[in-house]
Amino acid sequence: MTDTDTTDRTPLQRELDALGALIGDHLDRLSIMVEGISVDQDVTRQLEEAQAELRAAHHEHRVRLAMVESKYAVARDGALQGVAPLPAQLEALHASELFDPDWYLEANEDLRAAGVDPADHYARSGGFEGRDPGPGFATLAYYLANPDVAESGWPALVHYEMYGRAEGRRTAP
Repeated sequence: MTDTDTTDRTPLQRELDALGALIGDHLDRLSIMVEGISVDQDVTRQLEEAQAELRAAHHEHRVRLAMVESKYAVARDGALQGVAPLPAQLEALHASELFDPDWYLEANEDLRAAGVDPADHYARSGGFEGRDPGPGFATLAYYLANPDVAESGWPALVHYEMYGRAEGRRTAP
């Protein structure tokens, strides 16, 4: 456009041109802002994922701590208040299709070498150590899904067989 073209334009056309240029500038700024928002959304998503991982790690730490506390309390005091006595626990384990004594000893060579009774070991300490009683039941997963069980001093599979199954408890988080 030449100077004469600018002067030949009406004031309304010049104002429209100025507004067009202003709108173009605003669109450029909006484009930059949208790119920034996209980056912010990615950062926000990454932060949310990191927070979820931290919450899961904190939850697992609390459950593992409860398992250790229960193991020492059972070793010191025997079955805790509100927990079935050892003979009833052993009976529940022996009746469970999820408890596989041979598998338990194969998966835990240290126990086989020591010659321990697998059901007795699982009930007294193995469950609280996070040892699985058979290939079809994950002790830690049950405790993570049901932290109250770990906190109350129940061996995971014993609780599941005596109460958890009937209550519809999840076996994994």
